[in-house]
Amino acid sequence: DNAFHEPAVVLPKCTRANLYMIDQVCTAYPRVAQSLVTACNEHFVASFRVLSHGKVKPVDQRVSTARLTHPSSPAKSPVICPQLALAMARNEVMIRMMVVAPRGHRPFGISVRKFDRGDRLPAMDSKAAHSHRVLVTGSTGAIGEPLAQHLALRGHQVRGFARRPSLGLTDFVEGDLNDKDAVRRAVDGVDTIIHLGAYPNDADFMDVLLQPNVVGLYYICEAAVEFGVKRLVLASTVQVITGQEIFDRPVHEEDGPAPVNHYALTKVWAETAGAMYARVHKLSVISARIGWYPRNTGECIRLAASPHGPNMFFSHTDSNRFFTRCVESDAPHAGESVILHAQSKPVGIARMDVGTAQEIIGYEPQDTWPDGLPFPIS
Repeated sequence: DNAFHEPAVVLPKCTRANLYMIDQVCTAYPRVAQSLVTACNEHFVASFRVLSHGKVKPVDQRVSTARLTHPSSPAKSPVICPQLALAMARNEVMIRMMVVAPRGHRPFGISVRKFDRGDRLPAMDSKAAHSHRVLVTGSTGAIGEPLAQHLALRGHQVRGFARRPSLGLTDFVEGDLNDKDAVRRAVDGVDTIIHLGAYPNDADFMDVLLQPNVVGLYYICEAAVEFGVKRLVLASTVQVITGQEIFDRPVHEEDGPAPVNHYALTKVWAETAGAMYARVHKLSVISARIGWYPRNTGECIRLAASPHGPNMFFSHTDSNRFFTRCVESDAPHAGESVILHAQSKPVGIARMDVGTAQEIIGYEPQDTWPDGLPFPIS
């Protein structure tokens, strides 16, 4: 199976052990890497295989290093296991890791850094404190697919909704946003909705945008009220502030929208609709203005060529972080609606200020262009 084995790493003895799952997200691409760590008396032996669309891929052992810190080890002398993290296309990949820890101890803290940058990423707990029943619309899309799998790994009960089966999910509804009955079936039984489904680019308003972006959103909101959904997360876009000629500081939510195309106009409507449903129906609503989220190498090339692209970049990893906080945060409360900016750390002056997202849901971006992408940038 093209697996390779790391040299054994000596750790404090653990004759009796509990098995834990750690979901260490280095990018939002959960199918790329799978790792297994097993205990053998005083040693840990790791074996890995990298999968992409069902095919075994070569392992690049040159780029990354993982640092394993045992709970009983002194902080000043962590255990180092070279090349434990895998890397593809100059970016770390996601590690799904089974870790054996001594009984009574929490799993080992894991952080990953690149040789060329030296940045350390904080470990993420494998399980959320409370499990939510989450519907992800657009669950086969660029944001929705990795997010749905990530939320499931954190212990949430995730249902997908899209026009084709949702990869990695056993609970999904196949349907279209224009189908009111399909939307109702999807919403029935969940407490949280992350509504990502939409036509994602500017197009003719009447022929293309009206049904999925306006009527479909209306069906989602109405079903949320009908079935008692508690938290509604609506995907907006950085394009709603494109017309703001503010470049000497980040744009703040209170600066208001300034759309320059019909796609962005549908998202302004979504933000206003979310505020109304919170006000009238006491939903907890988050409208997420998503930064420039490149879906492929071609979009990366365009982003890099844009004078403001790297300063509105939203990595795949940070997307998972942001929407996870949207699900797991207590705020906003029932009857409250907030607009939050969702982007990664800027290279220069951020296009959007994320301070409100930090304050309300505890979102902390970790990546800077071009970190956190599961494909080459050029």
